[in-house]
Amino acid sequence: MVLGGENAGVGAGVAGPDGVQGQDAPDMTVLIRAIAGAFQAAVAGAHGAAHQGDANVILPLERLRSLRGAEFRGLSPEGSESWLESTKRILGQMNCSNVQKLGCVVSLLHDDAYTWWMTTVFRMEEVDVTWTFFLNAFKRKYLGVRYLDEKKIEFMSLVQGSMTVAEYEIQFVCLSQYAPELILDERERCEHFRYGLVTDVKTFMLAAEYTDFDVLVSSAKDVEQNLGLSSRGVNYGSDKRAAEYSFGGGRNKRGRDKRYQSSARRVVEDMVRLLRETR
Repeated sequence: MVLGGENAGVGAGVAGPDGVQGQDAPDMTVLIRAIAGAFQAAVAGAHGAAHQGDANVILPLERLRSLRGAEFRGLSPEGSESWLESTKRILGQMNCSNVQKLGCVVSLLHDDAYTWWMTTVFRMEEVDVTWTFFLNAFKRKYLGVRYLDEKKIEFMSLVQGSMTVAEYEIQFVCLSQYAPELILDERERCEHFRYGLVTDVKTFMLAAEYTDFDVLVSSAKDVEQNLGLSSRGVNYGSDKRAAEYSFGGGRNKRGRDKRYQSSARRVVEDMVRLLRETR
């Protein structure tokens, strides 16, 4: 895969290495073209002429920076994930192809992050350097296996608890990306969501077979509203592990809650370990 080229655009108002903004930094055009050229040469060297058809792809770098695409030099796992999601959202707004996404995101890497990527590309002689490859490599490097496993555990142990259905839906959708192997289709997605609903709501949801997630969520919200449970007003973020209801129904005493949560977490951690061993 070969990206960029001398026709790649350059963004106005882009901070250079010394912090000078685009129009005041005449070397920025040269810098960005050098980045694109280096990336192009690295990938071409690793993969030969197989992807020469991508050589004329124009990178919309000016548009990227007008939408405030941020440079990346390395952050904490949380910060790295936030940067990645923000960048993906911007690239989605730009309607970029996957080839353009890869070229654009590489133009945002600087210092150690850029060195890491170039080293990774040179090492991967037998692997196509694609947008998906970048995403997976970035997550392994800057989020790390431990962080990803913790998020997977958080998803697997997620229940509605004291959240409203709407709040539970947000957390479910956000965390489900870390465990795609657990929700391979819409039916499994629905079953996992329904299983975590509080007993009062779930009881009314058992009769039907749901294969559309949006329909399931809408039905759960209707049940919640009819039962007068839509304004519990407890902030889930204050205690991600606390649950007002157990899977068996009814309120738990504090001590029993802690024993249950500790036991459940051990079970989930064992499941994650087994999943990793069977990959």
